[in-house]
Amino acid sequence: MQKINKIKLVLIFILLAIKIFAQESPVSSGGNIINSEGSVSFTIGQIFYSSNSFSNITVEQGIQHAYSIVPLVNEDFFSSTLNIQVFPIPTIDKIKLNIKDIDLTDLNYSLFNINGQLISKSSITLTESTIDMQNLPSGIYLLKISRSNFEIKNFNIIKK
Repeated sequence: MQKINKIKLVLIFILLAIKIFAQESPVSSGGNIINSEGSVSFTIGQIFYSSNSFSNITVEQGIQHAYSIVPLVNEDFFSSTLNIQVFPIPTIDKIKLNIKDIDLTDLNYSLFNINGQLISKSSITLTESTIDMQNLPSGIYLLKISRSNFEIKNFNIIKK
């Protein structure tokens, strides 16, 4: 029994002595470059890298990976001129919404307060619309313009 306890103690000691680091590898050199434009992290002498592809999915293994950010937007929608204006900002009693060169089908707005609570929501049927804010307290509001639950543009509105 004492021998089993000693073996358990030795195993626990060995496990505690082993350090496990994620994304760490012996490399010959590397570093970080940071400036006002952004940052770059690099390694030289990475000893392991592989890439496996399955139909349209690629899995890369290794220390550092390049990545690209691809916007998930409907390019057909944005190929037209997007011209939405909200004025005056700051406002006292109402804001005017001026929309040009956009189909108004299923277009609507939602007005939220700073806490994210929905204040008003309505369809946009005219190229020039007015949103009444006279009865709302002073503060910062978020106006979201959307089509069929697809967010098109957001505006920060300041009410005096």
